[in-house]
Amino acid sequence: LGFILGLYQSEAVNRWWTVVNEGVYGIGAALQDNIMYTAAYLTDNNNSEIVEAKKKLILYCKYALCFTLRRCAGHDRQFQVLAAEEALDAEERVIIETHHHQAHNLVCGWIIALWTSLYARKLLPGAEESLQNAIGACQDGRKATSLVDRYVNVQIPYEYYHLLILIAKL
Repeated sequence: LGFILGLYQSEAVNRWWTVVNEGVYGIGAALQDNIMYTAAYLTDNNNSEIVEAKKKLILYCKYALCFTLRRCAGHDRQFQVLAAEEALDAEERVIIETHHHQAHNLVCGWIIALWTSLYARKLLPGAEESLQNAIGACQDGRKATSLVDRYVNVQIPYEYYHLLILIAKL
């Protein structure tokens, strides 16, 4: 029985470790890259469009990380306080409230849309490479949030352990 419980405990710890290392740290790294690209590519502080875009990008990065951490902790509905403390548009709030379980992934999509919009308005220096770098970081963030979702939404398969217990009893 100790052997069977050891396997279960090992699987639970392995899942936790994967969520932390590949999920939470993955989204953190992707968002840090996005903030770095924001500082590197959006340097014209005299342009009001760029200043607003910088504020939105940093705000979206903050939200993506907070929503991911809340998702890991099982508090995916407790976003109202966070949404109220910063300047989200009314439309963005409605979208997040409607799709609260995917809020972290939605915000990564908004970051991609914002970078694409900056590219379309020719506000990115070294446009093609800058856009590819920023979108690549966002896609890495979405992979990390998808991993968190996958591990949070899917329980450890108990059938395997029930089968092992049955075999041990026989």
